[in-house]
Amino acid sequence: MGSVQLVAALTLTIVCPMWLLLLGPLVLGVPHVAADFRFLVARPLRPGTSRRPFLVMAALPIVGLVVARIASLWGLGPWTDVEIGFGLAGMLGAVAVSSGSVALRTSVGAAVIVVGAVALDSPGLAALVLAHLHHVVALGVWLAVTRDEPHFRRYVALATAVVAVGALILAGAFDSWIFAAGGLDTDAFGVTLGAMADTLAPTAEPVWAVRIVLVYAFGQAVHYTLWLRLMPTAERFAPRAVAPSLRRAWRAWTSDLGRSGMALTAALTVAVPLLALSDPGGVRTQYLTLVGFHGWLELMAVAYLAANYAPCASTTPVLHTRRGG
Repeated sequence: MGSVQLVAALTLTIVCPMWLLLLGPLVLGVPHVAADFRFLVARPLRPGTSRRPFLVMAALPIVGLVVARIASLWGLGPWTDVEIGFGLAGMLGAVAVSSGSVALRTSVGAAVIVVGAVALDSPGLAALVLAHLHHVVALGVWLAVTRDEPHFRRYVALATAVVAVGALILAGAFDSWIFAAGGLDTDAFGVTLGAMADTLAPTAEPVWAVRIVLVYAFGQAVHYTLWLRLMPTAERFAPRAVAPSLRRAWRAWTSDLGRSGMALTAALTVAVPLLALSDPGGVRTQYLTLVGFHGWLELMAVAYLAANYAPCASTTPVLHTRRGG
């Protein structure tokens, strides 16, 4: 399943990158942010642990990040350095509430402080790097929560393939297709690849700018696949060999997010595309601005998992946890 979706993501990246970049956030953006909350906040990040410490730790930084983003939409920003401060506070809080050894927590905390100091020295560059790397971060979170599963080696192979495809795009393996289609002038609803390049690769040469935007488009598609398809079917969250029905999946989401949370998710999932009918590019920009906090939420989860790291208990398949053998 992951391999098929990987091929589909690459195909769409080459054939219609701007449609992928434009419609992806508008159609799948809200469900994927809800999935972030579902698997990183509503459920324990490690089996056998309470979700409350991480939830309490993450609440204030996330609120701060959202307020900073709303302020920037009102023209009161930019607040990039403030956002980085909230994000780093959340990551250090995640380390503090973890149950790892003192030495491990100290090491992870020191790494966060060092990276944070570099980020605060160049906040604009740090925000750009986070925009690109949070796709890789999601890949790491997925591998971290599935590392005890019987088929983990296959997941590692899939993750390696994702990185390899990204490297091929950067190396120019698909330049002939995208430049034949228009290069920086490629557009969807009037939003051009060149405009995306001004945001995602502002100082790059034209050829490299196109490649960087393509890598971002591919990473975005993989990112949505991870949170909306692969994470929900991980054995930790769905210990069944048979894929859940739509009704069972709805019940699982409602159980995790609550009825009000699920109703809000459903309403926003419909509202965002409808609002985008009049101004797709503008609504996409506003959406991405408001949900920028979720990248930091994923980094908080990475810090928490790293500070809780322990060797896998066993790599032996646990057959009794899955139906059908």
